Amino acid sequence: MKAGMHPICTRGYVIQSMASTAILLVPLVTMPVDGWGQDSDSTDHWVGITVEPVAVLRVAGAGAPSFAIREPATPGAAPVITIDDAGERFLQFTSIVSTPEATRRITASHDGGVPEGLILHLRMWDGLDGPGAQGALGTTGGGSGWQNTSLSETDQDAVWEIGSGFTGTGVNDGWKFTYGLTVSNQVNSHVFWSSLTAQTASVQVTFTLTEEEDGNS
Repeated sequence: MKAGMHPICTRGYVIQSMASTAILLVPLVTMPVDGWGQDSDSTDHWVGITVEPVAVLRVAGAGAPSFAIREPATPGAAPVITIDDAGERFLQFTSIVSTPEATRRITASHDGGVPEGLILHLRMWDGLDGPGAQGALGTTGGGSGWQNTSLSETDQDAVWEIGSGFTGTGVNDGWKFTYGLTVSNQVNSHVFWSSLTAQTASVQVTFTLTEEEDGNS
């Protein structure tokens, strides 16, 4: 090999080495940039939420009705039972049950102050009134019109299959109800009329919102 060729080979080697070095420097510059872009952090914070069971009930609207047994239009006819019942009254309630399967009911009873031989009836309108109702608000047993239940000192069902919901608080919200008074068909009518005397009675009716027998509310 000629002596004049060595510098050329040496320069070619140096150039190639520099090119390789430059290639190696590229990842050294870019690696820190990629590392910062992938950095992240997080933390946890707990928030408590409590849904309490709720069962509250009230009677809204008109006050207590008044019954009277008065003289008939024709002498010799049976006395007439009348009711002074101006206005409407409603059962309004708010309910939150403890499990999805649990249900509640509203029962009604009186304190025993009804004169002997007479029956006080609870009459529930079969349809929930008012625009404020939300949720599962029960049933009075189906059908249409007024549903009639004879009251006594023992609780009688008025509305049942109540879940979570509320009736609203407006003047026409809730389950509409009224009362009726009749002579019991379980008594001898001759004995009843012969023993009836002039009197005034005050009867307390109690409504209770309670769990169904198989519920967990």
